[in-house]
Amino acid sequence: MKPFLLRTAAVIPVYFGLLLGLYQTSSQEVNCSVGWIENGSSCYYVYNDTEQRLTFWEAKRWCKQQGHSCQLTSVLSQEENDFLDYLINEAHLPPNETFYIGLKKNNNQGKWRWIDDQPYNYTNWFQGQEPPPESKGNCAFYKGDVHQWGQELKCSKTERLFICKQQKHSVVESVINSSQENISSSTPVKLTLTTIASPTFVNSTQWSPTVLLVSKAKF
Repeated sequence: MKPFLLRTAAVIPVYFGLLLGLYQTSSQEVNCSVGWIENGSSCYYVYNDTEQRLTFWEAKRWCKQQGHSCQLTSVLSQEENDFLDYLINEAHLPPNETFYIGLKKNNNQGKWRWIDDQPYNYTNWFQGQEPPPESKGNCAFYKGDVHQWGQELKCSKTERLFICKQQKHSVVESVINSSQENISSSTPVKLTLTTIASPTFVNSTQWSPTVLLVSKAKF
């Protein structure tokens, strides 16, 4: 009985701290992972390993592995296009470097689209000329020296640097991760907030994503 009581006594404060953190944390509070740069509601990462550049498809896979919402970056406005130049400067890379972005062409229709399914309204093609539908290139890159986009003709062969983008993480995830580190692996417990939260808490639009997130956490 004593070992059980000791484990329980050690776990309860951690759970209480987690619940208190959830109560005090607004779903609006978010942050970016270490090494990522914040802009608006997104986080950006410049892959700058000049010794191991990747093809478009390899870059797409690399970004996807960084998180469920992570993709090669879309560029939805002039402000975001200018921000890419800022990212490149922050990475201390030559201005004439090129970077894959998440723009590809639909082979069947010849139409360009963002791989993160954002609307393709803003464009900034080199010299203002969008490649025609019959052109052979199926992906695009950002030209650092002119701050415009170019069409890549050999997406599966040409290796470049690239830029990833993902939505900012909820601070709640940080609370959960820190709690996991403090709970002994010899104490298998699954925390489900929905069994203890009040109806107003569960039904709140602001908090419902948080509840779903924590209910899946396993300690």
